[in-house]
Amino acid sequence: MRLPDTATAAAVASPEVITRSTARHVALYFQDRDELWNLFRPYVADHLQLGAPILYVHDELAHGDVLMRFRAEGCDPERLIKEGMLKLLAPAEAYL
Repeated sequence: MRLPDTATAAAVASPEVITRSTARHVALYFQDRDELWNLFRPYVADHLQLGAPILYVHDELAHGDVLMRFRAEGCDPERLIKEGMLKLLAPAEAYL
C-alpha cells in the first residue's frame, strides 16, 4: 500500500475528520525498527489520507531510517516536512 500524496489527501479531508484524527496520540512498544514501522505505518497512512500532520519522535540514530521508510512507501519526506505535514524530532528536541 502506497501512502497517499498529501495534496490529494488534504483535498478530501473535512475539518471535523482532521480534528478527530489529530487528537490521537500513539505510543508503541517494539523490539526493533522494523517492528516499530509495521506497528506505526497504519497511523501514518491514516493521517496522510486525512491531511493531518504527523509529529514523529525518533531516537537520535533513527532520523535517516525514518526518512528511508517514508520514501519506501512512495512519500517524499522532505516535501512533507516543508509543507508542515511531517515533523521529525529527536527526544531532546521534543522535551516540553
